[in-house]
Amino acid sequence: MIYLAIGFVLGISLFIFEENVVDSFGYYAAIIVIVVIGVSILWLPFAIMLVAAEIKSKFKPKKKPVPPPVKNCFFSTYSIKEIERNHLVEDPLKACPKLPFGFLNDKWKRFSAHLSSDSLVLFERYDGKGNITRGYAEVLPDLSVKCFVFELE
Repeated sequence: MIYLAIGFVLGISLFIFEENVVDSFGYYAAIIVIVVIGVSILWLPFAIMLVAAEIKSKFKPKKKPVPPPVKNCFFSTYSIKEIERNHLVEDPLKACPKLPFGFLNDKWKRFSAHLSSDSLVLFERYDGKGNITRGYAEVLPDLSVKCFVFELE
């Protein structure tokens, strides 16, 4: 861009002044002074626009990123006894207790103690980034949900 401004000012100054001057050093000195002044004048609005754009971008409210669509998959319902039987941990190294959900058994017991029905829905939640959340949910009559998450991938 600066080359265009220099060329523009140089072209205009060469058009206005012709090389009729005997002293070529004075001629070229006058051209250089005109080019410097002309470029300075042309760059002033451009510099003001750049500074104004930078200031405007600092105070412009940032757009919040749109989260990816969330897909929830609800599967069939299971009784508490079926859930505990299906999630009984069988650790051959005996590092995890042989209980439903293993180390999460205390949380499972607290969750299942406050349920109003015996059947829960198995669910998976995909967040669009490759993360999967699995758990069981109880859908209450007012359509609120109590959840127990047992797996995050």
